[in-house]
Amino acid sequence: GRVIFESSEEIESLQVLSLSGKVLRSETPNNSRFMMDTAGLVEGVYVVVIQTPTATKSLKLVRGN
Repeated sequence: GRVIFESSEEIESLQVLSLSGKVLRSETPNNSRFMMDTAGLVEGVYVVVIQTPTATKSLKLVRGN
């Protein structure tokens, strides 16, 4: 599957972390829209940290079947 992240600002960095805090994926899209393939992630709950020039946001990502 795929997930699309969109922002009104440029996304400088995007990290996918396990619930224990381990960085599983790190991207530097430098774009306001980013499509991520979730095929490499096993089912579970992840934290996505998105950084823009003015803010850092944390989102929950649930990877199901």
